[in-house]
Amino acid sequence: MWEDMSPAKDAGPIVPKAAAAPGAMRRLALGTEATTDLEADYFGIEELLADRPDPSCNTLFEIKVCWEGGEETWESERNLQEDAAPTLFAYWSGVKGGRESRMVDKELWHVFQVVSHKTKPDGNTYLKVAWVGSPDTTWEPEENIREAAVNLVEIRRQTSVLYFWARF
Repeated sequence: MWEDMSPAKDAGPIVPKAAAAPGAMRRLALGTEATTDLEADYFGIEELLADRPDPSCNTLFEIKVCWEGGEETWESERNLQEDAAPTLFAYWSGVKGGRESRMVDKELWHVFQVVSHKTKPDGNTYLKVAWVGSPDTTWEPEENIREAAVNLVEIRRQTSVLYFWARF
């Protein structure tokens, strides 16, 4: 049976800040000043403090992170989900109304990654999609995701929002 549910519908309790999940870390991108060889550096997250619309796309968010040691920076929601998903999801569950309460378009979710795919007997392919900012996955017609990907790439060519297609 195919799942069909909107991501992050249930908001959790109101919590002022999200403490980091045990072992939550952020990888510093390769090639930055702090990286002296081919290994990535990791920094521990103390807590997530606030959110704001991403300046490059108002349907995504940046999250204010307090790092171990006290430094605070704004980080993309996508990067946090890649490196510290439990901490990000705990943050959103602590926001009154959840992530949806902050969204300008409650129907627009960005693809985080395609986790799986299946072909039905009628030949239609469905993709199991994880969404940016949500712990939930849904089964979506491949055609819908391809169409969304094309539209998104046209809007945001400079970013690597969609990098999931290579394995399908």
